[in-house]
Formats: sequence, structure tokens, C-alpha cells
Amino acid sequence: MADLDLRTDIVVAGGGMAGVCAALAAARNGATVALIHDRPMFGGNASSEIRMHICGADHSNPVWRETGILEEIRLDSLLHNHEHNHSIHDLVLYDKIRREPNIRYFLNARVDGCKTDGRRVVSCTAYEVTSDRRLSFTADQFIDCTGDGNLAYLAGAEYRHGREGRDEFGESLAPEKADNYTLGHSILFHIADVGRPVPFTPPPWALKFESDEDLPFRNHSKTVVDWWIEWGGTMDTIKDHEAIRDELLACAMGVWDHMKNKGDHGFANYALSWLQFLPGRRESRRFVGDVMLTQADVQSGRQWPDQIGYGGWPIDPHPPLGFRSPEPPCRQYKLDRPYGIPLRACYCRGFDNLYLAGRHVSMSHVAFCSSRVMGTCSSIGQGVGTAAALAVKLGATAKEMAEKHAGEVQQILLADGAYLLDIANSDPSDLARSARVTASSSLGSAYSPEKIIDGINHPTPEDSHTWRSDPAKGFPAWIELRWAQPVEIDRVQIVFDTDFESKLVLTPYPDLRAQSRPVPRSTTIKDFRVEVESSDGPNWIEVASMRDNYQRLVRLRFPEVKTGALRIVAESTWGADYASIIEVRCG
Repeated sequence: MADLDLRTDIVVAGGGMAGVCAALAAARNGATVALIHDRPMFGGNASSEIRMHICGADHSNPVWRETGILEEIRLDSLLHNHEHNHSIHDLVLYDKIRREPNIRYFLNARVDGCKTDGRRVVSCTAYEVTSDRRLSFTADQFIDCTGDGNLAYLAGAEYRHGREGRDEFGESLAPEKADNYTLGHSILFHIADVGRPVPFTPPPWALKFESDEDLPFRNHSKTVVDWWIEWGGTMDTIKDHEAIRDELLACAMGVWDHMKNKGDHGFANYALSWLQFLPGRRESRRFVGDVMLTQADVQSGRQWPDQIGYGGWPIDPHPPLGFRSPEPPCRQYKLDRPYGIPLRACYCRGFDNLYLAGRHVSMSHVAFCSSRVMGTCSSIGQGVGTAAALAVKLGATAKEMAEKHAGEVQQILLADGAYLLDIANSDPSDLARSARVTASSSLGSAYSPEKIIDGINHPTPEDSHTWRSDPAKGFPAWIELRWAQPVEIDRVQIVFDTDFESKLVLTPYPDLRAQSRPVPRSTTIKDFRVEVESSDGPNWIEVASMRDNYQRLVRLRFPEVKTGALRIVAESTWGADYASIIEVRCG
């Protein structure tokens, strides 16, 4: 008998980055959500237990960076996290979830049962280890964000494991014959300079690496010894998890012993400062949807009519033998452009209400080698959470959402600050789309005022999709929307420039920190006001303002006014000598 029976619109199983984004998206779009996570903190591989930075499409080009909820989280985390401390990132994620009134969250709780009725999941159960409670959840929609597909597996959904053979999908990067091999687990460790020579005596179970030749292609000259300590790709990465962890710890201690005691590596004054005990799992089950993405889809940058997210990380296969392989620890095949991820790859085939978000969506192994990273998983999470919330309102199946309502989902995502490849704002309620746009100045045709209503809320390599004022004109700088006839307005939404020319990443790696400019970003407008033209003359009346803004997406409401024109007046930025705005909506 359950200690708690809870009914919500949506259950999200798994609170890594995909699950956090899915839960927030669903809740913010009106659904009640139960978020179940089996660890003490949210974030998954980005949490303080594992401390992996969030990789994504911006690996190849900063301008491809995922936005939406992930951008909001990154900006908040880096604003309050001057030391790039992952425990502070844990707190930021916890705060986001706890502040959301539509979310009930359950940490240290693992889904361990599932009830189905035909094509529908009806309920699931979980055990909350810290309180010794049995929990029962009933919902209209279920989203599996566990990475391993724990809920989908319990429901009996179809899945794959291992690598497809080259001929099945015509994938040149696949092995000639299919096998059960996967990417392995990894652990990291950090070292710190303590200012004096300190010894290290390895435990007796540590592996031995007598020379650098025993660690071919494995860079061990940094203060963060990283992901190449990988193992388990030839094993069952779920059922053999404990044995894989033990071997990884033996490897880590052997590597540190080598760095300290096997030749002069320059670490005499360094001590071990952190060791990861929970291995980061890359791959296990991959579930089958109505569409399965393959190498060709990823490398061609394929777009889909039901796109709800996108990826752009290189195809990044690792040798199954991990650190024992004589091969390099990975081979990256970079992409020319991002690729879309369709909703049809993000639900379980044969089920009407069982969605997927994370690394276990419907992909071949080769495609998975790109889509598995957390930036992509976050993008999928927001897309799927938005779709599930709309499905609750419409009473629609997952398949119907993909085939009949994908356009509605896409427009909600764009309005919520997410970017979708080649999909423009077409919201008929957005009054800005019918306005004539002028500005106090602009930085040439590449940054002309009308770009704020061109429908694209994100710069691309081909177009800035951004207005910038002329630095020579100084501040204040304004941009104006004017209508042929007066309109009634009570809200404005602005997408600001958060610098897509550099990385935005929380990371323990000093070289990546150097590539990530601080938050607040210098290009972001700090102080601004919103004005409307008076109906009885050419006077401007302030209706809203903000100070110390650092976010990309800002929504402001005010008492309804009837006006023929609206201005956003930028008073200052966080450093740039120009004002910069990507999109304005109003209604």
C-alpha cells in the first residue's frame, strides 16, 4: 500500500537536465507535474556528483547554442557561481523547481513499477529511500527522462541496445556487423596545488600504468583528469554498473599514481581534491519511436515538420574498450549545421501517452553518438514537456500531437524563448508583427531595426536577426514599433542579446572557462524602460521598466493601454557600447 497517492496531469521520471527542462516547460504551460528523481540533487551528469559541463550544438559554432530554459538556467547558474562550483549549480536547479507552484518534486525516489492499460500508461510507483515511503502516481501523460528508460522499460516499450550493423541504415560509421557494445561509463578526478610537496601512496587495488605508453592518446597533464577514464562498453552498462565503477576507480587511482610517482609530470605539489564515485553513464537502452534518426539525418542537418528540438554536437563514437583500447578515446566527426529532432522520435511506439526526453530517444547508435549530450537533451526536454502539456489540454495522443499539432507546439516553444531551426514566429496575436519598426540608430543593414520582427529569435551564421544601435550615438538608444491604427497592449516580451560569439558554460576545465565570458554578458541590456505614445499628442508615457536585467527572455505586463506606438528605451548595458535586441513581441 502506498504512503502517498498523487494525481497530476504529467509525471516526469528523471531529474537530469532533460527532466528539469521538461518539468519546467510543462508546468509553465499550465500542467501540474510530479517530478521523480533517484538522486539527492537535480542535474544528472551536470550535478555535483558527476560535474560534467553541458555540451551541445555550440561545440562547433557558438552561434548554435541552445536557448530557452537551458539558457535561463545557465545564465542564473553562472551569475551566482563565480567559482564554477557544481554544488551551486545544484542549488540553482533546486531553486528553479521549488519555486514552480505546478511542480511536486520527489528526490531520492526511484520509479520501480508501472501499470498500463492497452496503449496507455495509467500509473507508476516509486520508492523514496530517505523516508522509507512507497509513492504512487497517476497522470494523463508520462515523460521518461531517466536516461536508461526505466519507466518505458517497466511499461514494456520496445528498445534497442548496442550498435546496429553498417547495412541496416547504410551508416558508414557503424561497425560492419551489429553487436551489443555501447559507449562506456566515465569518472573524473580533480587535483589541487597545495603549495608544498605531498606524497601519494596508491591503494593495493589500483591499476598500474608504469609509463606514458601505457596511456596512449590519454592526456593527463591537466588539473581535471577527465572523461577518457572510461570503461564498460563491452558489458551491460546497467546490470554491471557496480563492477564498472570498481574498475574505473582502480583506473583513476592508477592514473593518479602514474602522474605523481611514475616520472616527472610536474605534480609534486598537487593533491587529490575530488574523486567522482558515481560514474557518468553515457549509453544503455535506446527506445523506438515512430521515427528513428540515423547518421544521414544528423550529417545532412535534416529538418522535420514536427521538430521540437535540435542537436549539433559532433558524431562522437568511443572505443568500447575505453581506457584499455589502444585507439584514441574518441573520434569526432563535426557537423556542417545542426539537425532537427522530431517529436515522433520522442515517444514510445505503441503507446499513446509515454514520451521520451534525453539520451534514450529514438536514434541509431551512430546518431546517438551526437544527440546524447546534455545541451541536446535539454532542448528535447523543453520540447517534449511543452508537447505533453498541450496534449493534456487537447486530450490528444502523442502521435496526434506529432501529426496534427506540431505547429502549435513549435509556436509555444518560440514564444517561450527556445530556438527551432528554420521555423519562424507566426503567432497571429503578436501585434509586433504588423508594426513598422524604426530606431534611434542602427549599426548598418546587418543589424537593422526590422530584424526584431523577422520571426527568428536567434542569430545564425547567415544573419544576425538582431538590432544593434550605433555605438557612436551612445545611450539612451531606442527602438520603436508603430501601427497604422491604434492598438490595445498590456504586455511586451523581449529577447535580449546574451552574446552568441562566446561559450556560456559552467565547467571545472580552466581552458573552457577562458572561452566563456562572464555573466551578466556585456551585450545584454541592463536597464531599460517601455514607453507608449500618448493618445493626445506626441508625448511618451512609461508603462514598464527593469533594472539589472541579465536574462535573455523578459516578459513585462502592465495595465492595458491604447496607443499608436511603443518604444523600448535602452539606458545601459553590462559593458557593450551599443544596445542589442533580437526579438520583440507584444499583445
